[in-house]
Amino acid sequence: MAIQSMNIASRCLGTNTKVMMILPNPPMGKSVKEFYSSNEKYKVLWLLHGGGGDATEWIRYTNIERYACERNLVVVMPSAMGSAYSNWSSKEGNFLSFNMYDYLTEELMPLVYHWFPVSDRREDNFICGFSMGGQGALMYAVNQPEKFGAAAAIGVAAVNMHVPLEEIPLNPTGKKMLMAHERGELEEYLDSYENVYDRMKDLAKMPDPPRLLFGIGEMDISYEAWLEMREYVKNIGLKATFEIRKDYGHNYTFVDLYIRRVLDFFLENV
Repeated sequence: MAIQSMNIASRCLGTNTKVMMILPNPPMGKSVKEFYSSNEKYKVLWLLHGGGGDATEWIRYTNIERYACERNLVVVMPSAMGSAYSNWSSKEGNFLSFNMYDYLTEELMPLVYHWFPVSDRREDNFICGFSMGGQGALMYAVNQPEKFGAAAAIGVAAVNMHVPLEEIPLNPTGKKMLMAHERGELEEYLDSYENVYDRMKDLAKMPDPPRLLFGIGEMDISYEAWLEMREYVKNIGLKATFEIRKDYGHNYTFVDLYIRRVLDFFLENV
């Protein structure tokens, strides 16, 4: 595979941002000219990093390059800082608006589709993430299901936003909820795309929702919340696959193991 590193001046983010990509190389037995002039459109994985990471995280901590090569898959890895893949406005404490939710689908995806040999068909697009990235992957899948054939969330549970505010974890999602509450906008926030927990009910009503995979290690810090989410998803009738791996926690040792299962899940109906 080839690794592409790009720095983009993003309008959605109001700043420069880094994107890493994994692209196919010519296979043995096919000439370079034949390979690069084939006009083939490859399936693509939008791969989201966790909190404190950036576009390089998956390449540094897993063997995703080799796994993608084995499956002839393009992988796109954006940087999201600590945004939780949400839009942050200047009134939420930022000097500039940082619209990460919009950036992926409204800016980066069109760029990749038109600059690289990547298919824009729903059935050829998959999204996955670990921790904060898993939250982001799920958020995109439930709000824009027409864009993704399948989605996977590793080591994360959707947050029930109807519990008392003092029980909400102080992650980026929890902080935004507290900010909305302080500004008197909590109900507006609960009605927004960020309330993945409730949006799952809408997804359950779809005749052809994206295929969903949830994986977690039994020693993960989110394990108990994950079990509660699993029960909730079953109760609302949303079809999804839930998998637990014993003796693993919230780290890239587990992620490097489990991402191979994710890739096979995405491609199993091909």
